[in-house]
Amino acid sequence: ETVILDVSFTSPPAPLSDNFIIGSPSGHTFTIRNDDTRLSIDSVRAVEGDAGTTDFIFTVTRTDNVNEVMFTLDTENDTAIAGAGFGQDYTAQSAVTITLAAGGPVTSTFTVSINVDTVVERDEQFFVNISGETNSEVTVRQGVGRIDNDDTASLSIDADVANNEGNSGLTGNTFTATLSNPVDSSILATYSVAGSGANAAGLGDGDLVSTDGFIGFAAGATTKTFTVLTGGDTQVQQDET
Repeated sequence: ETVILDVSFTSPPAPLSDNFIIGSPSGHTFTIRNDDTRLSIDSVRAVEGDAGTTDFIFTVTRTDNVNEVMFTLDTENDTAIAGAGFGQDYTAQSAVTITLAAGGPVTSTFTVSINVDTVVERDEQFFVNISGETNSEVTVRQGVGRIDNDDTASLSIDADVANNEGNSGLTGNTFTATLSNPVDSSILATYSVAGSGANAAGLGDGDLVSTDGFIGFAAGATTKTFTVLTGGDTQVQQDET
């Protein structure tokens, strides 16, 4: 709104009238700026995806379009980490300035690209923050981007292994365990060993040295070898499993 201010005298006493002069300019204009505009940003939640690209589109809304409004948007890490490497989740953006013109739209969108992969992760989140606003106040300053994990991993062991038992000592039988997808943190699996079939190897007769163990995968690893020990002897016997 605009206000015009004019200055004038109202009939000074006759003896003093010649001593009053209206300077130039005699009027001024001042503007009452609207300070009732409110800004807010929404939150976005979606699954990460396995291929292509996934965009999180945030919307900033103002309550009116009377005046021009400016503000800045930045992303911020939380449990989701910006970057393009293993275990990193989205593309950071910094100091992105948005201008909404007077009489223009009341909303503006802001896109954050999510890294798409097949890594098994926890559900994670990051923030988008409003700052540096002009001609407005902010009612919701922070939007949350929630990335839901949609990946799983299964564990398998490779094909059968056959070795001569030897006449003494121990023989190592090496197996390979494989994860179908990488995991963003280390994991530990257990395995057990038991005789099977008509000619089952047994712990008591020295065929098996141990019956269980652990397989540890570092973050991002998909294969791991482990060894099962069997005992050698000179006893004539059938092949055992």
